[in-house]
Amino acid sequence: MCDGDVICILSTYLRLPYQPPPGQYTVVASFYLLSTSIRPKIISIATGTKCLPISRYPSKGEALHDSHAEVLARRGAIRWFLLEVLRCSLEDSGRYESPWIEQRLNGRFKLKEGVQVCLYISTPPCGDASMRILALGQDEEMASLKNSSVFAPLGATPEEEDFLPVGASSFIGFDWYPELYVSALS
Repeated sequence: MCDGDVICILSTYLRLPYQPPPGQYTVVASFYLLSTSIRPKIISIATGTKCLPISRYPSKGEALHDSHAEVLARRGAIRWFLLEVLRCSLEDSGRYESPWIEQRLNGRFKLKEGVQVCLYISTPPCGDASMRILALGQDEEMASLKNSSVFAPLGATPEEEDFLPVGASSFIGFDWYPELYVSALS
């Protein structure tokens, strides 16, 4: 990440019609693509700082529980990738060629050679993602409590393995669910 990428993201944010009221702040998160041959592309930008408390969960699931900027930006990035796959899949005789993704021989899509997915967050992330940063400023005993390498690796139980997609090792995070859509589209 370079300063130019951050300036581009923050400039895009400042052009949006909404700004927080005076005296309030928000966190900005953005997913963007870098390529060795094309200008960077912002594919998702979001703001947010909260999770709903359990007492405010809607009974029918009609509201987002986690409204942290990085979570919302990730949702936007997944949507962008799914739409890009759809554009590549629906165009007649390959008239649309994405500069970012390409179709493999097995029908699935991948990033083109030299393309990177990057994440910018205007503050350190919340929760476990910031434990190592927080540990840097603490005494050794307290920092050791935040050492993520002391826990056993996560994985599926033998009963769960039959339900996981090929290559997935856990249900934790459901990070493989866009792959299910990509497989269905191709």
